[in-house]
Amino acid sequence: MMRRGNKQTSIALSAITLLCLSCSAPKATENQNGNVIVAGEMRRVMQMGDLSASISLDTIQSKEHLYGIGPLDSLKGEITVLDGKAYYSTLLDGKMLVTESYGVKAPFFVYSNVTSWDELPLPDSVRTDVDLDEFITLIAKNRQLPFAFRLTTTIDSANIHVVNLPSGTVITFPQDTHKGQADFTLEDTDVEIIGFFSTSHKGVFTHHDSNTHMHLVTADRRSMGHVDQLLFRPSTTLYIQN
Repeated sequence: MMRRGNKQTSIALSAITLLCLSCSAPKATENQNGNVIVAGEMRRVMQMGDLSASISLDTIQSKEHLYGIGPLDSLKGEITVLDGKAYYSTLLDGKMLVTESYGVKAPFFVYSNVTSWDELPLPDSVRTDVDLDEFITLIAKNRQLPFAFRLTTTIDSANIHVVNLPSGTVITFPQDTHKGQADFTLEDTDVEIIGFFSTSHKGVFTHHDSNTHMHLVTADRRSMGHVDQLLFRPSTTLYIQN
């Protein structure tokens, strides 16, 4: 097993040749793909128990090359938008149901129209969601704005969840938002992953212990949810909004 210090060194060395991409990234006023937009805040939901909708997805004017993620209205599911197509997952008799539609609302949602991506092969030392968070944090240290990223790959395994808050639940603590949640494990599956990165949006669209927030959709569009854990195969390619 690779020791953590050696692993971090490997990630750092692999990222050195990629730093020029972040150095040449557009400045805050020059983002060629449009800024990342955030509606609502995660902490408003998890700490204040406010489940009211902050956005109706059908009101987003430009849906061309749109990418976005967030929970479904009243924490009754998950929403993912991939290249202009919107999907939401809900639970029916304990089973996941994925529907394609913009006719949904979200208490918080992060999105961006992305027309161009930088392609970065991940070093083989980046195998997990934690590794990926550290890797993106390293290569993006000169970027000032939040940005989208995505991966199309075959995962060894993934743990995802779909929120399903029982109606009438009073949220007193953040963990209350996970009541009714269903967890799913995927193995040896072709997937698309869309995520958003920021070091300054903890409690807004990322959790307090991460710079990334990711959703996963299987290639057959039969499963979709919030990413809790990932195990990548070697030779995975990362695409970063430029």
